[in-house]
Amino acid sequence: MSPSLFSIYINDLVEVINAANCGVTVDNRTISIMLYADDIVLITPDETSMDKLLSVLNEWCEKWQISLNPQKTKIVHFRTPSKPQSTHKFTCGPEIIETCDCYRYFGLWFNERLDMNKTVKELSKSASRALGVLCIKFKILGGMTFKVFSKLYASLVEPILFYCAGIWGTKSYSCVNNIQNKAIKFFLGVGKTTSNLATRGDVGWTSCETKQKVECIRQLCKLHRLDSNRYLSSYFNYLMIHKTRNSWYTKVTKFVESINLGELIKFNINSVKYAVNEAKLRFDELDSLNWSNDMYNDKNNVNGNKLRTYRQFKHIRITESYVTNPKITRHQRRLISQTRSGSLPIAIETGRYSKPPILLENRLCNYCDQKEIENEFHVIMKCKAYNDIRREILADFVNNTSPNYDEYSYELFLMIMSDDYAQTSLGKFLEQMYYKRKQLSV
Repeated sequence: MSPSLFSIYINDLVEVINAANCGVTVDNRTISIMLYADDIVLITPDETSMDKLLSVLNEWCEKWQISLNPQKTKIVHFRTPSKPQSTHKFTCGPEIIETCDCYRYFGLWFNERLDMNKTVKELSKSASRALGVLCIKFKILGGMTFKVFSKLYASLVEPILFYCAGIWGTKSYSCVNNIQNKAIKFFLGVGKTTSNLATRGDVGWTSCETKQKVECIRQLCKLHRLDSNRYLSSYFNYLMIHKTRNSWYTKVTKFVESINLGELIKFNINSVKYAVNEAKLRFDELDSLNWSNDMYNDKNNVNGNKLRTYRQFKHIRITESYVTNPKITRHQRRLISQTRSGSLPIAIETGRYSKPPILLENRLCNYCDQKEIENEFHVIMKCKAYNDIRREILADFVNNTSPNYDEYSYELFLMIMSDDYAQTSLGKFLEQMYYKRKQLSV
C-alpha cells in the first residue's frame, strides 16, 4: 500500500507544477515534471522558469511539512559544447542547490552534454565487480562447465553490463567489450595478449556491440507500439519528424536498415518478441561476417598476423568442442586455446615482443637441431624433442582416424587442430610438451 498511498499524497504536486506552465514544449505538449516514487525531476527551458518551479516546490513542501535533501538535489544545465554553463544561483527556500555537470538517475549518469560515456564507464565498473565474484566462485568450486559459466555470466554480469543498453548502445565501447573479453579469457585460462577475435570465435559468443544493437531494436519496437495518448508517444513522434544526424532515432534507424527489418518493426501485426528475435538472427549473421572479415585483416600487423594459422582451420564463429569437453582439463584447454590463437609462448610468438623484435626468419627452435622456425606446426608435428610424446599420444589418433594423410603433414596438422575428436589427444600432447620444455629449459 505504501507506494500507492505516497502517489496519492504527492499527486497534487504534479498539478501545481503543471499549472505553472514553465516546462519544455514538445509536439504541442508541455512537460515540466517527471516522478517515480519519491524521485522528482523538474524540466525547464531557462533559468527563470526553473526559479519559478523551485518556488512552487518550496511552497508545496512547506504546506505538507516535507524537506528536501540538499545532498541529493542538484541542477544540471544540459547544453551544447559551444554554450557556457549557467552561473545562476538556484535556491529552494533557504537551501542553495548546487549546479553539477552530471547526475545519477535510475542507475544512469546524465551529463550536461547528454553523452553516455560516464554511464557506460560506471556500468562497466559494476559489471567488472560482478565478474570478479563469478571468477572467485569458479576458483572455489575448482572450475565449472562452459554451459554453467555462460549461464552465470548471462545472469549475473550481462544484466549489469547492458543495463538500459537500449538507450546508450548505439555505438561500440571498449570498456564494455573488455568485460566480455575478460570473461572469455578467464574461462579459457589465457592471457590478455591472446587475440580477442580467436577467443570469441572459439566460445562462439556474439559481440557486445551486436547485443547493444538488439536492445536498441527492442526499445524502438516498444516506442512504435506505445499508446498514442501517452506523453512518450508524442515525444517519439517528434523525434521521427525532426530527426537530426546524431539523434538516437537516426542511429537506430540505420541499424534497422542494415538488416532490412523496417517494416517488421513499424507495424503492430507482430509482437515485440517476434521482431527482436528476428533482429537477433540477422544481427548474428552480420556479426559472424564481420568477425570473419576482421580475422583476415592484416592491416597494421607489421610483425605478422597472430591468426596466421587460426584462419586456415577456423571459418565459423561457433563453440569449439575443446571448450565444452569435460574430459579436457583447464590447463589443457589453456594450451589448446593458446596454440589455436597463436599466443603459445614459442619462438614465433615471443620473438614478436622482443626488443627489438626478432625477424620472423630468425625465430628458430632452440629445442632441436632442425634449424626451423618454431611455430605451431613445427612444435606439434616435427620437433624432434617431442618425438616420444608424439608417438605415444598422437600416433594412435593419426593411424585410426586419418590413414589417408601423409604422416605429420601440414594437412594433417590442420585436421588435428580442427577435428572435434582430436582435441583430447591434442590437449594431452600439449600438456606433456609443456612439462618437457620446462625440464629442457632448466
